[in-house]
Amino acid sequence: MTRFSQIYLERGKPSNDGVRMRRRLYKLFDDLCPTNDRHMMNDIIHRELGQDIAQCGTMNYYYPFDEFFENCELRDLLDMPSMIAKYIKAKAVKNGFGGKKEIEKLLVVTNRIFREENVFYQIDDNGVVHLSPDEEFEKNRSSTLKSLEDPRYKAVLNHFEQAHKSLLKPQYDYAIRDIFYAAESLVKLMTDYDKLNEKLCRDLLTKNANKAISSNKHSEKMVVSIMKGYAEQMEGYHEFRHAQPTDNNASIELAVFAVSNFSSFIRFLVEVDQKLIATSEISPQKV
Repeated sequence: MTRFSQIYLERGKPSNDGVRMRRRLYKLFDDLCPTNDRHMMNDIIHRELGQDIAQCGTMNYYYPFDEFFENCELRDLLDMPSMIAKYIKAKAVKNGFGGKKEIEKLLVVTNRIFREENVFYQIDDNGVVHLSPDEEFEKNRSSTLKSLEDPRYKAVLNHFEQAHKSLLKPQYDYAIRDIFYAAESLVKLMTDYDKLNEKLCRDLLTKNANKAISSNKHSEKMVVSIMKGYAEQMEGYHEFRHAQPTDNNASIELAVFAVSNFSSFIRFLVEVDQKLIATSEISPQKV
């Protein structure tokens, strides 16, 4: 920490947008993309994002990227670091050298901007921005995504990704609803039941979990305890099952906890599901 504002000012809750963040991201873009290459950058975002930065000026034409960064939709703003990375790589290929230092600067400075401006994003090594209220949330998200790579979990994955998109909008009620739907979609694959509820979690899901991963009384007791905890949360999640656009009942803290917590639940159930499939307890074709 090297500035007064970083040391003494209250950071408050992380946000999803901010004028300072936008201006600093533009300055980073300005440093990495020279004026004479702006046409190349415009071609990239036109092709990838469906956006077109109209040329301005009467004699010396220029692209008003500064206005774009300040006024564009949040989705486009958060795609811009990825577009800058694509531009840097394309230029390196064209020139036959370079790009490594520029990519490193893009990643380091972008994450520093996100951190210092107290927004809940981070950029990964591939130049992709992710929602990241904290490091643990991102690890949880990434590991759950990996567990859902099997085509069997396509519906689960769709709801899981929608939950994270709802956090960004922000529509916190929807985020809780969608992460619950993700878990429920998984339960539909694993059982003959269409609804996820407290009784199902305490009984059949607990029984299946113990059958799949428990090897002794100690682990069985642990599984019962874990599933009991999730079962007791079902009533709360059901409150958001029919969330509407006009609802605004959930705070960001509650939504982040719900998405992170049920991500762990989903990942655990996927492990159970895979073990049961391996032992032919359930059919992998069931949808």
